[in-house]
Amino acid sequence: MIMTDLSNTLKNKAILLGLCTDWTNAWGDPDKQGLIDKYLHGIDFCIKHDYPSVEFIKKHFEKELLRKNNIFVDEDIHERNLNHIAVFNGKCSGMLMFDGLSCCDLYARHDSVLTIDCTRMSKVFVNLYDNAKVRIIQKDIASVYVYKHGDNCCVEYEGEVMVRSSNK
Repeated sequence: MIMTDLSNTLKNKAILLGLCTDWTNAWGDPDKQGLIDKYLHGIDFCIKHDYPSVEFIKKHFEKELLRKNNIFVDEDIHERNLNHIAVFNGKCSGMLMFDGLSCCDLYARHDSVLTIDCTRMSKVFVNLYDNAKVRIIQKDIASVYVYKHGDNCCVEYEGEVMVRSSNK
């Protein structure tokens, strides 16, 4: 798919899903990195509408570019100190470790199953959707906050972890 076609396809689908006028007018002509930036910046909209689909992402975005931006789709994950935002789509599974002064917002979606080990002074915010499951190990003075968005997601933990259910 030509880049302009990819951008227009995503824009038109987003408009059908209710993309606001401000975002529509500011869309521009982004390259794939620009589209990923939009995805991360509008992650709440994307998750709410399951947009774009796992299949679409896998078909149109290179795995290396996705990984560079902490976006994972149907992958076995073993990562340490991911930063900023990380999104786990489809059937991701594996281990995430955070230590030192690391800080991350995690979005576990679909059927992802993750173990998250947080130590030292790390700070991790975990958002769970769909059927995602996480096991969290908190040690030292690490701060871990879990937000469950739905009744089918599951969290188990050791240590001090704040778990809240979202009404959204």
